[in-house]
Amino acid sequence: MVDVRYATNHEFPSAHELRQIKQIRDESSSEIQVLKAADPDVIGDLRICRFLRAKSGDVKEAGTWFREFLRWRVQVGIEIRRAEVVGRSPEDMLLWYMKRRNPYLPLCPYAGRNADGHIIWYFRQGLIDPEKFISHRPIPLEEDAMTIYLISEWTLWYVDMLSRNEGHMVYAVKVHDFQGLGSGGRSVPIFVPKFRKMWLENLMTCLTHHYCEHDSLFVAVNTPLAFRAAFQVAKLLFSKRQVSKFRIVGDSAKPEVRKVLQRVISDALVTEYGGQVQEAPGAFPLATAEEINMWFETRKHVPIEYVDTVVAKPNNTDDAKVETGSSSSQDTRANSTEVPNTPEESPSLGENAQVQNAKNAENNVVPPAIEAVSPQDDQIMIESVTQQTQCGMFSFCQSA
Repeated sequence: MVDVRYATNHEFPSAHELRQIKQIRDESSSEIQVLKAADPDVIGDLRICRFLRAKSGDVKEAGTWFREFLRWRVQVGIEIRRAEVVGRSPEDMLLWYMKRRNPYLPLCPYAGRNADGHIIWYFRQGLIDPEKFISHRPIPLEEDAMTIYLISEWTLWYVDMLSRNEGHMVYAVKVHDFQGLGSGGRSVPIFVPKFRKMWLENLMTCLTHHYCEHDSLFVAVNTPLAFRAAFQVAKLLFSKRQVSKFRIVGDSAKPEVRKVLQRVISDALVTEYGGQVQEAPGAFPLATAEEINMWFETRKHVPIEYVDTVVAKPNNTDDAKVETGSSSSQDTRANSTEVPNTPEESPSLGENAQVQNAKNAENNVVPPAIEAVSPQDDQIMIESVTQQTQCGMFSFCQSA
């Protein structure tokens, strides 16, 4: 049976981590001062904790990454453009995304949540058409890159809100399907120079650093043996921390593989893998020829659309309170029950994080079916996964 334990720590920051987080924030004051959106999901305890854990507790390295992240936000305009997505319900975000997504990059950035509350992405990497992605386009490459940045921005905002409401760190689990890689007249993406430069060398390097530690698992299915060569190149971009999150589960048509996927993905599993979810917008189903033609004709006319309704902040709620509770605030654009409470915008969790950690331990928040893995266990996981990479590994991931 494939080891599908999570490779992340789901507890809130410890007292020691909170002191380190404060140090990182204090040392980043000059970068924070120039931000237009110094919100909790950008500079709060939980966001900085992700940088700290991505760097295995190294305050100096985590601080360097965090400050680079803050400067990058200003340089590329995420500070302004994030208003397009932050505050949207999952349903409304998907509507926004489907107007802008490139059909040659079949990706769904939200298909629901699994039994542990982590959000599910689907990425059909085997069906990427890198040459058409580069050549058949109505907009500049930079705008497609911005779309990827913005769905990552939404994801980090959303998991931050969920984490604060539910009392533990929420992550993403990303399913990467390599069926069809290099077939059907499509080139292997890593062997198309312009795509490799845009996607691997530029875009993915930014995402690896700036949206780090929001993924708990990368689950790869239908990986061909020919993928070994691609991985030998791509693994140079991965840290040991990233490699520890990779799980190769095999042929999705096999009952034993579907059983694993059901354990990991649960209610968000698509029908193609034996689940009940009929559609994962952007990935399942694929765009038809007619839809691609429509996208090509209309994409350049899609305007920048800022969120016109801000999620209301409930009364008597502060950032230090992490107890789960019902919310009267709703995103009126989508009537979604999944837009979480938005706490007062204080970046610090304070002592309540320690209290919640104790509650989580007492209540066994993370179920034994899929165990959490502490950073100290990384080396064990790395050794296990490194053996699997001899049969191939996927070459594109979203974050550390």
